[in-house]
Amino acid sequence: MAGKYTGVVSCIKTTNLGIVHIRCFLHRHALAIKLLPPDLHEVIDDVTKIVNFIKARLFNSRIFSLLCDDLGSTHKALILHTAVRWLSKGKVLVRLYELHEDVYEFLSNLQHDSASKLTDKIWIQRLAYLSDISAHLNETNILLQDNKVTYFKAQSKIIVLKRKLKLWNDCIL
Repeated sequence: MAGKYTGVVSCIKTTNLGIVHIRCFLHRHALAIKLLPPDLHEVIDDVTKIVNFIKARLFNSRIFSLLCDDLGSTHKALILHTAVRWLSKGKVLVRLYELHEDVYEFLSNLQHDSASKLTDKIWIQRLAYLSDISAHLNETNILLQDNKVTYFKAQSKIIVLKRKLKLWNDCIL
């Protein structure tokens, strides 16, 4: 739709050469997941498998909810991820990180292959990293969706987020 050679933008540019085309702020980070390192992408794939194993089967979902209730967890269920929305993925990562000990208990009782992932400290650190970053992206995304946000306010919020990401990257390295 917004193609460089065909689409709405190219048609508008033929009539008005001075127009500037700007990609939507809200969907840029959805493209960023394609550039994730393989080890982080593997964590996202594992999270999707774990959540789908629990949430896609009603019996597993109910048993997991009862287990969380017995263990006194703050949450009683995982969030099902929809592949379309980055906000959904971020919330899934955060919730799984918050419940990773309960999920381990559940999966180990069923002798599921993914239970070993939840005891791997490196895997848990990567999950924590992804959940933190996605939480900040979600927060920025929600701030950008306000109906009173101007281009300049949105640009400043994006610049602040980029500076935070650079700082976090420098702290890691």
